[in-house]
Amino acid sequence: ENLSYLTKQLEKEHEFRQKIIAASMYPAIVLATAVIVGGGVSFFVLPKLIDLFKSLDTNLPLATKILLALATFSKNYGIFV
Repeated sequence: ENLSYLTKQLEKEHEFRQKIIAASMYPAIVLATAVIVGGGVSFFVLPKLIDLFKSLDTNLPLATKILLALATFSKNYGIFV
C-alpha cells in the first residue's frame, strides 16, 4: 500500500517537472534570441554608428553615450569577452 502511494507520488512529481520544463522552454528561447540579436546589433551595427555620432558635434543624451561606450568596448575588446 505504501509503495503504491509512493509510486503515484513520484509519477505526479515527474509529470509536474516535465510541465515546468515545457513551460519554461518558450521564455528561454525568447531570451536567447534577444541576447543574440542584441549582441549582434551592439557588435556589428553600433560601431558603424559611432563615427556618425562623433561627426554631428552635438551633445548626446546619457543613454546614447552609454550605448556608444558599450559599442566601443565591444568593438575593441569584444573578441576577448
